Amino acid sequence: MSQRNPDFFKPDIDVHKVKRVEFGILKPEDIARMSVVKVSQRLVFGPNGEPMKNGLNDPAMGPSGLREECQTCKGSSNQCPGHFGHIELVKPMFHVGFIDKVIRVLRCVCRRCSKLLCDEVN
Repeated sequence: MSQRNPDFFKPDIDVHKVKRVEFGILKPEDIARMSVVKVSQRLVFGPNGEPMKNGLNDPAMGPSGLREECQTCKGSSNQCPGHFGHIELVKPMFHVGFIDKVIRVLRCVCRRCSKLLCDEVN
């Protein structure tokens, strides 16, 4: 069994050079402006099995099959980065998929002084 190089697990950045990290979310107006589809259909697929226009699998957001072409950038499933749509809700909501990540990030910051809670090892 070969031994692993201990330098392999070291990050590519120097922790001492990072001055600050910021994260945020886009404003609803920016999301709507950048969006390629306003999702308004409950149905995902039509009667013939094709993705519904203005649905969750709208072809403008990217190809959902290997042999399909993106209607936005004309790329294949290997070339298209994917494009997002938006849903207009009656009231603002938290995205349940991001709550755990937001909590983990917030736990890395000191509540009193806002400094990162890390050392050179972590």
